[in-house]
Amino acid sequence: MIDLLISVAIAILVTVVPVMFAARIVRARRTGFVPAFISVLLLVGLAVAAEAFIPIPWVAALASVVVAAALLAGVLGTTLIRGFFVSLLAFIISVGVIVVLSMTVSGLSLAFYSL
Repeated sequence: MIDLLISVAIAILVTVVPVMFAARIVRARRTGFVPAFISVLLLVGLAVAAEAFIPIPWVAALASVVVAAALLAGVLGTTLIRGFFVSLLAFIISVGVIVVLSMTVSGLSLAFYSL
């Protein structure tokens, strides 16, 4: 059970928190946890729908970028351009968090392995 809670906490850390930070950076009107969580859920649904209904991958990716910016702008209360920047900044922050977490986990596994 604790493994499930840790997994959910890491998933929230990697997905929702970067959207919250990015929304604050671009000065969106709604920067709390609930709007960021709703926007992440909508973005996941968008990615699934784009992959299911658009057969050409690059067209699906392009459409997803435009619609994701509009979704983020609507949910977070900002402009379309700022919605795009929220998406871009959230991606960069997420990659940074993933890199730090993977380095931490690999460092811990090396420490335990050397014992």
